[in-house]
Amino acid sequence: MTCCKTGDRNAISDPVIRRLQSAPEEDTLQPPTLFDLGSNRQSLPRSTRLWREVLMALNTTTSRIDGVIVVYLSGAIFFGEESTSLRILGKDLLNRSRQIVLDLGDVTYIDSGGLGTLVALYMSARKVGGDIKLANLSSHAHEVLQITKLVRVFEVFDKAEDAIASFIRAAAAT
Repeated sequence: MTCCKTGDRNAISDPVIRRLQSAPEEDTLQPPTLFDLGSNRQSLPRSTRLWREVLMALNTTTSRIDGVIVVYLSGAIFFGEESTSLRILGKDLLNRSRQIVLDLGDVTYIDSGGLGTLVALYMSARKVGGDIKLANLSSHAHEVLQITKLVRVFEVFDKAEDAIASFIRAAAAT
């Protein structure tokens, strides 16, 4: 399942290439600051909007392994469309399983709104007797979770398989 922007994450469509080619030479693509609040798209500099819309689309792929839903995320988790789509997906998945692993190995950027979305998903899962575990953190995701001390909130695993195994062990113990 893919949300937010569809298609192969390595493929860039022709309209995207045209937009990038039409950007002025001095209009370099720079990422926003670490905790950008996801301000209104129209007020962002054109280069930041292009960077956000074209290069950082959030893609998700889900699979069910031994009753655990694994969500593979790639791209950026920004305040706005990306975080809203992820929140909707998470709530839908919680209706199917109370055990969810978010694989953040290909997450390139998380802003404060994205962090809020992860916490909201965690709280939603806990409210219905479920749990969300994080796995395979990208270096950026690991850094942001360390700085914000959210590594104390989430159970974090090196691999998605380890997180799945922890769910299975917990179920066997009860």
